[in-house]
Amino acid sequence: MSIGSNDLTQITLEIDRVSELLAKEFNEMDPEVLKMVAMSIEGTKRNGKHSGLCGQAPSDYPEFAEFLVRVGIDSISINSDTAMKTTLRVLDVEKEMGIATSSRSMAPAGGMASSKGATSDRKGSFSRGSSSERGQGRWSSNIIEPK
Repeated sequence: MSIGSNDLTQITLEIDRVSELLAKEFNEMDPEVLKMVAMSIEGTKRNGKHSGLCGQAPSDYPEFAEFLVRVGIDSISINSDTAMKTTLRVLDVEKEMGIATSSRSMAPAGGMASSKGATSDRKGSFSRGSSSERGQGRWSSNIIEPK
């Protein structure tokens, strides 16, 4: 299942992101949006399906990408201008969670890091390892936990 963070945020907050009056209220880090994302990922895991997220949030907010890793997302699409920074953060979180291995390799043109836990392509997305490796960590105090 692919989660569109822009659409999900717009629907959850009932905010038209292209409205000049309301655009400043559009916030993917809103606790209710994070709750909806976490519930979506949990549903895919419960049903043995792949979960992915596309949208601006992981590229704009490194803490959003970290949140996704901690709740067990399988793949994340990111902008090429933030690919290296976001991938390295994901690898650090996976290492902390015991998912990633210590061996990392860098892909030349795409500038994406990869490990056993996270693999990447040059389009700016990365995927996690097998389903047994996903979602094994606990929440960090700097991540907003859905209630």
